[in-house]
This record gives sequence, structure tokens and C-alpha cells, in this order.
Amino acid sequence: MIETESEVSAMWDHDGGWWILMSVWMVVFWGLLIVGAIILVNWLGENKRTRESPEETLRRRLASGEIDEERYRALLDELGGRPHGPAAAAH
Repeated sequence: MIETESEVSAMWDHDGGWWILMSVWMVVFWGLLIVGAIILVNWLGENKRTRESPEETLRRRLASGEIDEERYRALLDELGGRPHGPAAAAH
């Protein structure tokens, strides 16, 4: 009943190391699945966001003091737009 070293080794190494490859593939599979889900959620969320127009961006920048009124009007002229909303009412 005493087993030799080669018999013990054969008992524990009967699969030839396939379990290592299977473990790696399992990690890759779940990693890709999680990354894919994150990308999908971000993409769907991005499509739902309302994007502001260039004119709205300029108005926001003017209101926050990022640009002055002269720069605002110059950029608005480049866009080919007319002032709307609070900025137009002030003038």
C-alpha cells in the first residue's frame, strides 16, 4: 500500500496543469465582462446627457467670469449666432 513518489505525483498532476490555463481564462473572461458592462453603462449615460450648444457654453463662461463681454461677443460672432437670454437682455 505504500505508494511511490511517482505514483503520488501522478495522482496530483493528472490534468497536466490545465487548471492554470482555465484559471487565467476565467479571470480574463470576468474581467472583459466587467469592463464591457462599465463601458456600456457609461455610453448609455452619456447619450442621455443633454449637451449644451456653443452659445450656451459661451453664456455660461460669461456668467462665471471666465471671459469678458468683449470676448463673448467676438466668439459669438465667430459662431454666427446672436445673443439670447440674459446676456441679450442686458444690452
